[in-house]
Parts: sequence; C-alpha cells; structure tokens
Amino acid sequence: MTGGTRVVGEAIFIDLGQGRNLMGLMAHGPTAEGLNSDIAADAFQREGVPKNQPWCPYAPKWNGFRLLRGNLTPTLATFADLNDPASGRVVPATDVGFYSIFGPGYRLESVILEMVTVGVWPLNLIGLWGTPITHGIEQQIPFLVSHREQLRNVQRNMPPRFQTGFMQFVHE
Repeated sequence: MTGGTRVVGEAIFIDLGQGRNLMGLMAHGPTAEGLNSDIAADAFQREGVPKNQPWCPYAPKWNGFRLLRGNLTPTLATFADLNDPASGRVVPATDVGFYSIFGPGYRLESVILEMVTVGVWPLNLIGLWGTPITHGIEQQIPFLVSHREQLRNVQRNMPPRFQTGFMQFVHE
C-alpha cells in the first residue's frame, strides 16, 4: 500500500479596499516556485511523537489550527490589475514588506492553517459530509478565466523570478 498527500483547493483572496488586494498563493518562496503540498505535514510534523521514534506523515491525527511561519508561510502576492496576470508582485511577509507595497497601516498579523474534515467522496462534493472546499477564486480574479491556457503553460525562466501560473491559484 502506498500513501501520500493530495492538495485540492484554491488560493486565498483578500480585498483590502481602495483597489488593493492580497492573495495567499498555493506556492511558496519569493518566486512562488513550488506547490505547498507538504505544508500540512510540516506544520503538524511529529506532534506528540518522541524524536527517537519513527513518524509516518500520512497517519497522524491532523486537526485544529497551526500558525505558519518562515518557510511554511505561503507566497503572498498582490496584483495592480486583476485583469492582467503580469501586474503581480510578491509581498514579503514582513512589516517592512507590507509597508513598502501597501503603505502605512498595513501589516501581516499571522497566517494560520486550519485542517478541516474532508468527509467521504462523493458526499463531500456537495457538502453533505465533511467541509466543502470553496470555489470562487475565478470570480474574484478575472485573469484566471481570460488567460487560463496561457497561465497553465507558464514555463519557469532563468534567472528565477515571480511568474503568475494557474496552479498557484487552483488545484483540482
């Protein structure tokens, strides 16, 4: 038997008002280079397991909340124009980073991961059992619809830099 984790969901969109927005992408690092597929395992890692005993990342009792810091913080981004994927830039998860991009009065208080009951397929698809996954990021970010194929085919360039890709927003 093999085990593994599968990530399904969407990025988080926050409307800050006055045409400003913040998104927690399904990626990490300053160039949003990787999927946060192991974020839950890392956040809940070894809880209650002595360091000298083996630990299976696929069988722990993952529930509740975890504060995400450092490498566990997802890439945060903002877009000047929600119709233009090229208008995006990374927001450093620091007070200085928020101030430099949004100005005075903006700061990141915390990033929290909450594990929810997934339920049993197919009942979880319609919310009869478990917590349904939200769908709606495409209504908030028009370029995810208008540039869908272009964003699905983004190739990472050298040198590494932030490039908007569809998988940073939606995992199906």
